[in-house]
Amino acid sequence: FKNVDCICVGKICMVDIICFLCKKENVNSPSLALKSPVTALLPQDSVLVRHVQPSTRYKD
Repeated sequence: FKNVDCICVGKICMVDIICFLCKKENVNSPSLALKSPVTALLPQDSVLVRHVQPSTRYKD
């Protein structure tokens, strides 16, 4: 993961996209909403996400 062109700014899942499209301002024009920058999907308090190896696991 030594690609200097790659900068992670947050984690987005399908639920985030669905909720974004269901907002009042987006529900009438989902195609226009999908033209928004990806950062529009990130929560305001989003923390930096780091790349990890696929074998990485959460610890209790």
